[in-house]
Amino acid sequence: MDQAHRPPLFQSTDGPVLSLMQKQNGRKSLVKRTVKYLSVCSNPRAYNSVLKGAPDEVIKAICNAALNIEQGDIRLSPAQRQLFSAHRGKISKLTSRGGDLKGKRNLIQSQKGGFPFIPVLIGTAVGALGGKLFGE
Repeated sequence: MDQAHRPPLFQSTDGPVLSLMQKQNGRKSLVKRTVKYLSVCSNPRAYNSVLKGAPDEVIKAICNAALNIEQGDIRLSPAQRQLFSAHRGKISKLTSRGGDLKGKRNLIQSQKGGFPFIPVLIGTAVGALGGKLFGE
């Protein structure tokens, strides 16, 4: 048996493990960039097109931001409080445990229901919580 066809004595597991870690870090940075973009997005068409291709973690991050606001973990200005009280039912649907992710995605994507308050909600949560929102 020559050297080219001989199996290695020790197979390294660093290759697949490192590539998995790189994929996870890349996915986290994609979620962060997407959420930050959505917090400043003012174009409803761009907002919806980004959300259509967004991974489920982005929807979960938005729901987490809604939960933090609903629980009172974030201080709100009177204008923000008024905006969120007008959309209280939608925020409670985002924070409900029983709702499916597809329904929450549809609620966030809807032009009538989602766009007026979601960028403000995300911006408020990201500004107040910063790294805590993303688990840093």
